[in-house]
Amino acid sequence: MIRLGLLVAALLLARAVGYPSRVDCSEAVEIGQYWMGALSISSAERTVSFTKNGAAVACGSTYESGATYAATLSSTSGYYLFDVSGGAFVASGSCSGARAESSGSELTAPDDGSTMVLVAAWASSKGQVKITPSCSLVAEEPPEPAPVPAPVPAPVPAPVAAPVAEPTVDTTECSDSTSWYYKKSKKTCADYVAKKSKYCKSKIKDDSDVSALDACRYTCNTCEDEDEDDGCSDSTSWYYKKTKNTCADYVAKKSKYCESKIKDDSDVSALDACPITCSSGCSVSCADSTSWYYKKTKSTCSEYVAKKSKYCKSKVQDDGGVSALEACQVTCGTCA
Repeated sequence: MIRLGLLVAALLLARAVGYPSRVDCSEAVEIGQYWMGALSISSAERTVSFTKNGAAVACGSTYESGATYAATLSSTSGYYLFDVSGGAFVASGSCSGARAESSGSELTAPDDGSTMVLVAAWASSKGQVKITPSCSLVAEEPPEPAPVPAPVPAPVPAPVAAPVAEPTVDTTECSDSTSWYYKKSKKTCADYVAKKSKYCKSKIKDDSDVSALDACRYTCNTCEDEDEDDGCSDSTSWYYKKTKNTCADYVAKKSKYCESKIKDDSDVSALDACPITCSSGCSVSCADSTSWYYKKTKSTCSEYVAKKSKYCKSKVQDDGGVSALEACQVTCGTCA
Protein backbone atom coordinates (compact mmCIF):
# COMPACT_ATOMS: atom_id res chain seq x y z
CA MET A 1 0.00 0.00 0.00
CA ILE A 2 2.81 2.35 0.86
CA ARG A 3 4.50 1.73 -2.52
CA LEU A 4 1.22 2.29 -4.37
CA GLY A 5 0.69 5.62 -2.58
CA LEU A 6 4.18 6.81 -3.48
CA LEU A 7 3.64 5.91 -7.15
CA VAL A 8 0.34 7.82 -7.30
CA ALA A 9 1.99 10.85 -5.67
CA ALA A 10 4.84 10.72 -8.18
CA LEU A 11 2.40 10.59 -11.10
CA LEU A 12 0.42 13.54 -9.73
CA LEU A 13 3.65 15.51 -9.26
CA ALA A 14 4.69 14.76 -12.83
CA ARG A 15 1.33 16.01 -14.14
CA ALA A 16 1.56 19.19 -12.04
CA VAL A 17 5.07 19.97 -13.23
CA GLY A 18 3.79 19.61 -16.76
CA TYR A 19 1.59 22.76 -16.57
CA PRO A 20 2.74 25.37 -19.14
CA SER A 21 3.46 27.92 -16.41
CA ARG A 22 5.89 25.48 -14.80
CA VAL A 23 7.89 24.50 -17.86
CA ASP A 24 11.61 24.51 -17.14
CA CYS A 25 13.67 27.21 -18.85
CA SER A 26 15.74 24.47 -20.53
CA GLU A 27 12.67 23.07 -22.29
CA ALA A 28 11.72 24.57 -25.64
CA VAL A 29 8.14 25.70 -26.15
CA GLU A 30 7.42 23.62 -29.24
CA ILE A 31 5.37 20.75 -30.62
CA GLY A 32 6.17 17.25 -29.31
CA GLN A 33 7.03 18.11 -25.71
CA TYR A 34 5.64 15.68 -23.13
CA TRP A 35 3.54 17.86 -20.89
CA MET A 36 0.36 17.22 -18.93
CA GLY A 37 0.68 13.49 -19.59
CA ALA A 38 0.66 13.88 -23.40
CA LEU A 39 2.69 15.28 -26.28
CA SER A 40 2.06 18.95 -27.09
CA ILE A 41 0.39 19.60 -30.44
CA SER A 42 -0.07 22.51 -32.86
CA SER A 43 -3.40 24.35 -32.68
CA ALA A 44 -4.80 27.51 -34.23
CA GLU A 45 -7.68 27.73 -31.77
CA ARG A 46 -5.83 30.54 -30.09
CA THR A 47 -3.41 33.06 -31.55
CA VAL A 48 -0.73 35.35 -30.21
CA SER A 49 -0.06 38.91 -31.33
CA PHE A 50 1.90 42.04 -30.53
CA THR A 51 0.52 45.44 -29.55
CA LYS A 52 2.24 48.77 -29.28
CA ASN A 53 0.74 51.61 -27.26
CA GLY A 54 -2.53 49.65 -27.20
CA ALA A 55 -2.71 49.24 -31.00
CA ALA A 56 -2.39 45.83 -32.66
CA VAL A 57 0.73 45.22 -34.75
CA ALA A 58 0.15 42.85 -37.66
CA CYS A 59 2.22 39.66 -37.69
CA GLY A 60 4.81 39.80 -40.46
CA SER A 61 5.19 43.57 -40.22
CA THR A 62 8.15 45.47 -38.81
CA TYR A 63 9.16 46.52 -35.32
CA GLU A 64 10.94 49.60 -34.09
CA SER A 65 14.32 48.81 -32.62
CA GLY A 66 14.35 49.16 -28.82
CA ALA A 67 10.63 50.03 -28.61
CA THR A 68 8.24 48.53 -26.03
CA TYR A 69 5.58 46.05 -27.18
CA ALA A 70 3.07 43.83 -25.35
CA ALA A 71 2.36 40.10 -25.91
CA THR A 72 -1.33 39.12 -26.10
CA LEU A 73 -3.26 35.84 -26.39
CA SER A 74 -6.66 35.69 -28.08
CA SER A 75 -8.13 33.76 -25.10
CA THR A 76 -6.64 33.61 -21.61
CA SER A 77 -8.75 30.86 -20.02
CA GLY A 78 -6.91 27.87 -18.54
CA TYR A 79 -3.12 27.80 -18.43
CA TYR A 80 -0.71 29.50 -20.86
CA LEU A 81 2.89 30.56 -21.23
CA PHE A 82 4.47 33.05 -23.67
CA ASP A 83 7.88 32.42 -25.22
CA VAL A 84 9.71 35.07 -27.24
CA SER A 85 12.97 35.03 -29.17
CA GLY A 86 14.71 38.07 -30.50
CA GLY A 87 13.19 40.29 -27.78
CA ALA A 88 12.97 40.21 -23.98
CA PHE A 89 10.16 40.49 -21.47
CA VAL A 90 10.81 43.12 -18.85
CA ALA A 91 9.29 43.31 -15.34
CA SER A 92 7.07 40.20 -15.57
CA GLY A 93 9.50 38.04 -17.52
CA SER A 94 11.38 34.91 -16.52
CA CYS A 95 14.05 32.67 -18.05
CA SER A 96 16.26 35.70 -18.78
CA GLY A 97 13.34 37.55 -20.33
CA ALA A 98 12.30 34.73 -22.71
CA ARG A 99 9.09 33.71 -20.86
CA ALA A 100 6.01 35.43 -19.41
CA GLU A 101 2.76 34.14 -17.92
CA SER A 102 0.45 37.15 -18.31
CA SER A 103 -1.30 38.42 -21.42
CA GLY A 104 -0.23 42.04 -21.94
CA SER A 105 3.27 41.42 -20.56
CA GLU A 106 5.62 44.08 -21.93
CA LEU A 107 8.75 43.24 -23.85
CA THR A 108 11.53 45.21 -25.50
CA ALA A 109 12.26 44.82 -29.20
CA PRO A 110 15.85 43.87 -30.11
CA ASP A 111 18.31 46.42 -31.43
CA ASP A 112 20.49 43.97 -33.38
CA GLY A 113 18.08 43.56 -36.30
CA SER A 114 17.08 39.97 -35.42
CA THR A 115 13.52 38.75 -36.04
CA MET A 116 11.22 38.86 -32.99
CA VAL A 117 9.15 35.63 -32.74
CA LEU A 118 6.29 35.13 -30.22
CA VAL A 119 4.56 31.80 -29.47
CA ALA A 120 2.40 30.49 -26.59
CA ALA A 121 1.69 27.10 -25.01
CA TRP A 122 -1.76 26.75 -23.51
CA ALA A 123 -4.09 24.15 -22.03
CA SER A 124 -7.67 24.09 -20.82
CA SER A 125 -7.64 22.86 -17.21
CA LYS A 126 -5.61 19.62 -17.26
CA GLY A 127 -6.03 18.91 -20.95
CA GLN A 128 -3.39 18.44 -23.63
CA VAL A 129 -0.96 21.31 -24.13
CA LYS A 130 -1.35 23.11 -27.46
CA ILE A 131 1.12 25.36 -29.26
CA THR A 132 -0.17 28.48 -31.08
CA PRO A 133 1.03 29.56 -34.49
CA SER A 134 3.97 31.92 -34.11
CA CYS A 135 3.79 35.67 -34.76
CA SER A 136 6.91 37.33 -36.13
CA LEU A 137 8.04 40.93 -36.56
CA VAL A 138 11.09 41.91 -38.57
CA ALA A 139 13.35 44.88 -38.04
CA GLU A 140 12.64 48.07 -39.92
CA GLU A 141 14.85 48.69 -42.91
CA PRO A 142 17.52 51.19 -41.90
CA PRO A 143 17.00 54.56 -43.54
CA GLU A 144 19.05 55.22 -46.59
CA PRO A 145 22.09 57.24 -45.71
CA ALA A 146 21.77 60.90 -46.49
CA PRO A 147 23.56 61.83 -49.68
CA VAL A 148 27.04 63.00 -48.98
CA PRO A 149 27.52 66.41 -50.54
CA ALA A 150 30.37 66.71 -52.91
CA PRO A 151 33.37 68.25 -51.23
CA VAL A 152 33.49 71.97 -51.70
CA PRO A 153 36.98 73.16 -52.44
CA ALA A 154 38.26 75.67 -49.99
CA PRO A 155 38.03 79.19 -51.34
CA VAL A 156 41.25 80.36 -52.85
CA PRO A 157 41.98 83.89 -51.75
CA ALA A 158 42.37 86.31 -54.59
CA PRO A 159 45.94 87.32 -55.13
CA VAL A 160 46.74 90.59 -53.47
CA ALA A 161 48.54 92.89 -55.79
CA ALA A 162 51.58 94.62 -54.48
CA PRO A 163 51.01 98.29 -53.71
CA VAL A 164 51.30 100.30 -56.86
CA ALA A 165 52.35 103.87 -56.75
CA GLU A 166 49.64 106.24 -57.91
CA PRO A 167 50.14 107.04 -61.57
CA THR A 168 51.69 110.39 -62.07
CA VAL A 169 50.61 112.65 -64.88
CA ASP A 170 53.25 114.87 -66.34
CA THR A 171 51.89 118.40 -66.05
CA THR A 172 54.84 120.08 -67.73
CA GLU A 173 54.83 118.00 -70.90
CA CYS A 174 51.85 116.28 -72.47
CA SER A 175 52.39 112.48 -72.34
CA ASP A 176 50.70 109.23 -71.23
CA SER A 177 51.33 107.74 -67.81
CA THR A 178 53.59 104.67 -67.89
CA SER A 179 52.32 103.23 -64.60
CA TRP A 180 48.53 103.60 -65.01
CA TYR A 181 46.35 100.57 -65.90
CA TYR A 182 42.65 99.64 -65.83
CA LYS A 183 41.84 96.60 -63.64
CA LYS A 184 44.64 94.48 -65.10
CA SER A 185 48.28 95.46 -65.41
CA LYS A 186 48.24 94.78 -69.16
CA LYS A 187 45.47 97.34 -69.76
CA THR A 188 47.73 100.36 -70.00
CA CYS A 189 47.39 103.55 -71.99
CA ALA A 190 49.42 102.07 -74.84
CA ASP A 191 48.02 98.50 -74.85
CA TYR A 192 44.37 99.17 -73.99
CA VAL A 193 43.17 102.75 -74.26
CA ALA A 194 45.05 103.45 -77.48
CA LYS A 195 43.22 100.59 -79.25
CA LYS A 196 39.73 102.09 -78.89
CA SER A 197 38.89 105.76 -78.40
CA LYS A 198 35.76 104.79 -76.44
CA TYR A 199 38.00 103.94 -73.49
CA CYS A 200 38.92 107.62 -73.20
CA LYS A 201 36.27 108.24 -70.53
CA SER A 202 36.26 109.58 -67.02
CA LYS A 203 34.60 106.37 -65.74
CA ILE A 204 37.52 104.20 -66.90
CA LYS A 205 39.59 104.45 -63.74
CA ASP A 206 42.36 102.63 -61.94
CA ASP A 207 42.35 101.61 -58.27
CA SER A 208 43.39 105.13 -57.28
CA ASP A 209 40.36 106.64 -59.09
CA VAL A 210 42.54 108.22 -61.79
CA SER A 211 40.67 108.19 -65.10
CA ALA A 212 41.97 107.32 -68.53
CA LEU A 213 41.34 110.94 -69.55
CA ASP A 214 43.77 112.14 -66.90
CA ALA A 215 46.38 109.39 -67.21
CA CYS A 216 46.40 108.92 -70.99
CA ARG A 217 46.27 112.54 -72.08
CA TYR A 218 48.32 112.07 -75.22
CA THR A 219 46.32 109.01 -76.37
CA CYS A 220 42.97 110.61 -75.48
CA ASN A 221 43.95 113.97 -76.93
CA THR A 222 43.14 115.76 -73.70
CA CYS A 223 46.30 117.82 -73.55
CA GLU A 224 45.25 121.38 -73.02
CA ASP A 225 46.04 123.78 -75.85
CA GLU A 226 47.89 126.11 -73.55
CA ASP A 227 48.09 129.73 -74.56
CA GLU A 228 51.52 131.26 -74.15
CA ASP A 229 50.07 134.18 -72.22
CA ASP A 230 47.53 132.71 -69.81
CA GLY A 231 47.46 128.95 -70.67
CA CYS A 232 43.69 129.03 -71.31
CA SER A 233 41.84 128.32 -74.58
CA ASP A 234 38.89 126.43 -76.00
CA SER A 235 39.46 123.00 -77.51
CA THR A 236 39.45 122.95 -81.31
CA SER A 237 38.70 119.20 -81.54
CA TRP A 238 35.79 118.90 -79.07
CA TYR A 239 32.19 118.62 -80.29
CA TYR A 240 28.80 117.56 -78.89
CA LYS A 241 27.16 114.67 -80.78
CA LYS A 242 27.79 116.28 -84.20
CA THR A 243 31.07 117.61 -85.54
CA LYS A 244 29.50 121.00 -86.15
CA ASN A 245 28.52 121.37 -82.45
CA THR A 246 31.88 122.79 -81.37
CA CYS A 247 32.77 125.31 -78.69
CA ALA A 248 32.64 128.17 -81.19
CA ASP A 249 29.62 127.08 -83.26
CA TYR A 250 27.41 125.50 -80.59
CA VAL A 251 28.31 126.29 -77.01
CA ALA A 252 29.10 129.96 -77.68
CA LYS A 253 25.58 130.53 -79.03
CA LYS A 254 23.78 129.64 -75.80
CA SER A 255 25.26 129.81 -72.30
CA LYS A 256 22.93 127.00 -71.13
CA TYR A 257 25.16 124.55 -72.99
CA CYS A 258 27.96 125.31 -70.54
CA GLU A 259 27.02 122.33 -68.35
CA SER A 260 28.83 119.28 -67.12
CA LYS A 261 26.21 117.00 -68.70
CA ILE A 262 26.96 118.34 -72.21
CA LYS A 263 29.74 115.88 -73.09
CA ASP A 264 31.46 114.45 -76.14
CA ASP A 265 31.99 110.75 -76.86
CA SER A 266 35.04 110.79 -74.59
CA ASP A 267 32.97 112.04 -71.63
CA VAL A 268 34.63 115.49 -71.70
CA SER A 269 32.11 118.19 -70.75
CA ALA A 270 31.61 121.58 -72.38
CA LEU A 271 32.81 123.19 -69.13
CA ASP A 272 36.18 121.44 -69.48
CA ALA A 273 36.57 121.73 -73.25
CA CYS A 274 35.34 125.31 -73.66
CA PRO A 275 36.83 127.26 -70.70
CA ILE A 276 37.02 130.56 -72.62
CA THR A 277 33.43 130.38 -73.87
CA CYS A 278 32.07 129.13 -70.55
CA SER A 279 34.42 131.25 -68.41
CA SER A 280 34.98 128.11 -66.39
CA GLY A 281 38.72 127.98 -66.04
CA CYS A 282 40.55 131.07 -67.20
CA SER A 283 40.27 133.86 -64.69
CA VAL A 284 39.41 131.93 -61.54
CA SER A 285 42.25 130.52 -59.45
CA CYS A 286 42.12 126.95 -58.18
CA ALA A 287 39.93 126.73 -55.06
CA ASP A 288 37.08 124.72 -53.58
CA SER A 289 33.60 126.09 -54.11
CA THR A 290 32.01 127.57 -50.98
CA SER A 291 28.43 127.26 -52.29
CA TRP A 292 28.48 123.70 -53.67
CA TYR A 293 26.90 120.86 -51.66
CA TYR A 294 25.74 117.28 -52.29
CA LYS A 295 22.03 116.69 -51.49
CA LYS A 296 22.24 118.42 -48.09
CA THR A 297 23.61 121.90 -47.38
CA LYS A 298 26.00 120.47 -44.81
CA SER A 299 27.55 118.07 -47.36
CA THR A 300 30.07 120.61 -48.68
CA CYS A 301 33.57 120.23 -50.02
CA SER A 302 35.13 120.73 -46.60
CA GLU A 303 32.52 118.89 -44.48
CA TYR A 304 31.73 115.96 -46.77
CA VAL A 305 34.12 115.40 -49.67
CA ALA A 306 37.28 116.12 -47.66
CA LYS A 307 36.45 113.31 -45.23
CA LYS A 308 36.55 110.52 -47.80
CA SER A 309 38.42 110.59 -51.10
CA LYS A 310 35.87 108.17 -52.62
CA TYR A 311 33.43 111.10 -52.89
CA CYS A 312 35.74 112.74 -55.45
CA LYS A 313 33.75 111.32 -58.33
CA SER A 314 31.93 112.71 -61.34
CA LYS A 315 28.66 111.06 -60.24
CA VAL A 316 28.62 112.95 -56.93
CA GLN A 317 26.82 116.06 -58.20
CA ASP A 318 24.78 118.93 -56.86
CA ASP A 319 21.32 119.89 -58.16
CA GLY A 320 22.93 121.79 -61.03
CA GLY A 321 24.87 118.77 -62.29
CA VAL A 322 28.25 120.07 -61.06
CA SER A 323 30.36 117.19 -59.76
CA ALA A 324 32.60 117.08 -56.70
CA LEU A 325 35.60 116.78 -59.03
CA GLU A 326 34.74 120.19 -60.55
CA ALA A 327 33.58 121.99 -57.43
CA CYS A 328 36.16 120.69 -54.95
CA GLN A 329 39.32 120.95 -57.04
CA VAL A 330 41.71 121.51 -54.15
CA THR A 331 40.22 118.71 -52.05
CA CYS A 332 40.07 116.32 -54.98
CA GLY A 333 43.39 117.39 -56.49
CA THR A 334 41.80 118.27 -59.84
CA CYS A 335 43.26 121.72 -60.27
CA ALA A 336 44.44 122.11 -63.84
